[in-house]
Amino acid sequence: MMNLLKKAFLLAVVSGFSATVSLAQGFEGILDFRKYSPSDTTHYKYYIKEGNVRVEEINKKGEIVGIMLVLPKINSVRALSPERKMYMEVPNNNAPAFKGTPEIQKTKLTKEIAGVKCTQWRIKSADDKTEITYWIAKGGYDFFIPLIKTLNRKDKLSYYFLNIPENEGVFPFEAEERSLTRDLRSMLKVDNITKQKLDNKIFTIPADYKKYEK
Repeated sequence: MMNLLKKAFLLAVVSGFSATVSLAQGFEGILDFRKYSPSDTTHYKYYIKEGNVRVEEINKKGEIVGIMLVLPKINSVRALSPERKMYMEVPNNNAPAFKGTPEIQKTKLTKEIAGVKCTQWRIKSADDKTEITYWIAKGGYDFFIPLIKTLNRKDKLSYYFLNIPENEGVFPFEAEERSLTRDLRSMLKVDNITKQKLDNKIFTIPADYKKYEK
């Protein structure tokens, strides 16, 4: 049971997002994205409304295998197991600091991802032996920075994004982490975005779920 809940807690954040619509008043809808690594690919769905984020991990059969409810306004993260119909409160552990001061460059390169124009931003840390490339879109993505801070994740894609100037209201439609020798470590990319009204109920724990206690 604990392994299933931990898996829900370890859902990758950070990150899929995108849209071809006006987002001036803040994005509400669904973001589909995938996380790639040298050994695996994972599909996620983000449901966003008024700063709250529901993260679903989807298996190859299209089934939901883990859910995470991230509620930044109350600094709460809850991991749910649909199979067990149980949930747990996720403790807010401190993320480690990375070495050195990263070099940050906002380039003039652009490309379209999921129908959205994105601009390339690059980060390089010689001390951390890491290079990260973000393809970022502007808009009403005000949920993203509070999401990262609430999750307080240890991954470099999340940490270094917080170091980017002018990062409020933007979102990385693609993020790629490599070593200084250009070996791929991880990559996140948006597949699709849907702007739609969402029911507040999806950000609450179902009545038939029981709290997991150690």
